[in-house]
Amino acid sequence: MNRRKKQTVALMVLVACLNDCAFSVGNEDVGVPMGVAGNGVASNGMQVIYVNSIGYSNKVEIKWQKDEGGGSYEVHKKNLVNSELYTIKSEKNVLIDDLSDESATEYFIQSAGRGSGVLKRSRVFAVRNNKKHLQQFVNTLKKSMNEDEIRSAIVYFYNAYSDRVVGPTSLSLGDNEKKIVFSMILAHNIAPYGVSQEYDFLALIREDKLDCDNYCILTDLIYQSISESKYAGNLIYLGFNHNTFGNHAQLLFVGEKRSFLLDPMVGVVANIGSYKNLINSHPVLENNILDFYSYYDDEGQDSTVMSCKAKIIRSLAEGLFNYSDVLYTCLDLVSFYKWTDMRDNGPVPTDIEIKTDIISPQRVGAQITFIAHGAGGIGKYDYMFWIMPPDGPKEVVQSYSLNNIYIWKTSGLSPGVYYLDVFIRNWGTTGDYQFNKELAFVLEK
Repeated sequence: MNRRKKQTVALMVLVACLNDCAFSVGNEDVGVPMGVAGNGVASNGMQVIYVNSIGYSNKVEIKWQKDEGGGSYEVHKKNLVNSELYTIKSEKNVLIDDLSDESATEYFIQSAGRGSGVLKRSRVFAVRNNKKHLQQFVNTLKKSMNEDEIRSAIVYFYNAYSDRVVGPTSLSLGDNEKKIVFSMILAHNIAPYGVSQEYDFLALIREDKLDCDNYCILTDLIYQSISESKYAGNLIYLGFNHNTFGNHAQLLFVGEKRSFLLDPMVGVVANIGSYKNLINSHPVLENNILDFYSYYDDEGQDSTVMSCKAKIIRSLAEGLFNYSDVLYTCLDLVSFYKWTDMRDNGPVPTDIEIKTDIISPQRVGAQITFIAHGAGGIGKYDYMFWIMPPDGPKEVVQSYSLNNIYIWKTSGLSPGVYYLDVFIRNWGTTGDYQFNKELAFVLEK
């Protein structure tokens, strides 16, 4: 059997599986719903409804949407630190009060007839696709022989099942909006978060781990596959060095009437209105944020990624994005490739010039301004300043940023020799440092 026939057979098997699959969410009018589908049940399974739609809800109602294939179920509380389980409800229809706000606590359903599902506390519309069946398509892609097979399979899958994958949401998605959201969901489900240095389409599909750069590139390549033009446009790569969620890559989709921020690593989509709104710290309404995160039920789930997702959602909802947090904007994939190549393979810093506004020694109580200038790297640097007092130890006095100036206030310090240590790294990199230099400064009584 040739490769084309093998691919067709695989897709036919996938179609048969998906025809028995229900991608479901609850009633979006009541707040933050989440559909939970069971093992092999061709119905919407259980419906989980967050009662309070404003802020973080403190109650959750669980009820059967259909009676067939039911059976008893229990609601458990799981401590994510030590994995201890506590059964808190064992009734047919229950209302759980006072869900914990602790990030290390997770609530989930264990059902005899419908499998299990996590009760995710959130202020956004959480869409829970049936990952088991979506993963069957991902497995088909990973067995593809070349990029043409991958693109053909993605186009077929999009045309047949995009409505099920994206599902009903709190946003009314246009055609191109649905395509980019579908692309992000599929990229998000290719592999969990981890370390990868791949950038090629076929290699990315076959990877077992992806980082934030990889997820963005893969989303773009999938979007190109289902768009009329190879370079579909409207997709911009954004890099942030944010004080809440750190150094991170995301995507900006610019539509005719509104723009979306997409984070394929954590599975979040937000209608931000415009890029200007985002970087001018405009809060995003909760019903404009979609949560497609897919790895709740995986063993060894990455709590770092879940924490990052929570921070990103909070930053959107509270308007914590700012122009000063932007590391880069790349207008297309080619530009992003050039940026990552310069960042990862460009020259590293080889020297730092450190100047002071007044010379050493000075009396205790003086205010000294240190100015650092890196050299030998890409020309733009992040700076970190350390001070080591006479009796140690060295401590950070100004964390990494583009700010190359540190103002040292010495009131109340002891006399002696102090050492200023400046760490630098190429702007946009995430290592500890690429070069450092010390300067001694004496304080007298």
